[in-house]
Amino acid sequence: MARKWGSARPWVAYSKSGFTLIEILTAIVVLGVATSIIISTFLQSRDLAQSSRSRKLATTFAQEQLLAITTQPGRFDWSALKSAEAGKTAEIALVGETTEGSRVMLPPGTLPTNPRAANREEGFYSILEWRAFARRPSPEAHWVEVTVAIHWLDQGRRQSLALTSSMPAGSLEGIA
Repeated sequence: MARKWGSARPWVAYSKSGFTLIEILTAIVVLGVATSIIISTFLQSRDLAQSSRSRKLATTFAQEQLLAITTQPGRFDWSALKSAEAGKTAEIALVGETTEGSRVMLPPGTLPTNPRAANREEGFYSILEWRAFARRPSPEAHWVEVTVAIHWLDQGRRQSLALTSSMPAGSLEGIA
């Protein structure tokens, strides 16, 4: 260590190389803050991707259910719509099922070959619930409004999605 001559404190020794303790502590604090920001950004991105994937799967399922209801109305029980007043919503269900409570979605027959991905798919479908509703806007309306409501848990929060379409009332003749 070299002593700086002519200073007010001649007993203070100065080093020409290396870092001081303050510089090292400052660097550690800066690295800690940067690391925590990077980790929290990564975790938020992961959660957002998972939520987006869940919403996409729920939307796809709702579209598939709407398509099944509008193209194959004979598979569904429309008796509640027939007895409902015009403008009132009635729940519809598959023939032979009750309209009590929500129905759980079964996973597709084809799952990913990766066991982790297959378990994730099965896990998501096990928490997916759906209900279908129909409404005839007026007694003379030539169409029926059909809504499929999907519910699931995403990070502890209940999420919902509803898709609505219409179908010709004539396709229910002889069924409802």
